[in-house]
Parts: sequence; C-alpha cells; structure tokens
Amino acid sequence: MVTVPGDPDVAAGTQVAVSGISVADSQSTGARSVVVSDLTGLLNTTATGGVTEQGEGSTSLRLTGGTSAVNAELATLVADFAQSGAP
Repeated sequence: MVTVPGDPDVAAGTQVAVSGISVADSQSTGARSVVVSDLTGLLNTTATGGVTEQGEGSTSLRLTGGTSAVNAELATLVADFAQSGAP
C-alpha cells in the first residue's frame, strides 16, 4: 500500500517539503524499490541510512531498501521548484 498527500499549491521559486508519503507491505520482507516522480520539481531527500538512492536532484527519484528505511527517507522528501525553472 502506498499513502500519498493531496496536490499542494506551490509558488514558483520555492522548496516544498512533501510530507505524508509512506509505503507498507505486510506480505513482504526485505528490500523494495519506490519511485517518486514529479513533472517540474527536483526531488531530494536527506540520507537516513539503509537506502540506495538513484536520481537525487532530478524529477524521478528511486529509493531502494527495507520498508522502515524507505519510509524514513520519504519523510525527508523535498521538491525544489527554485532550481527547476517551474512556473
């Protein structure tokens, strides 16, 4: 199961913390991959450990690791509209 927030209103030239995204899977143990994408904002997280990141600073970010580690990393997700040139 994936939980996501609603669409935020974003002013051009800003950074927005993206809160409320999490993953859960009661059937699975071990590593999983989660891809977060955005059309215009550059996605960044703060490394929390136990997660491999691909695409940091781009519009598509893949996080791979255990559920709790991925959720900890998702809790730090920021969309940067200041650097992307988004309207």
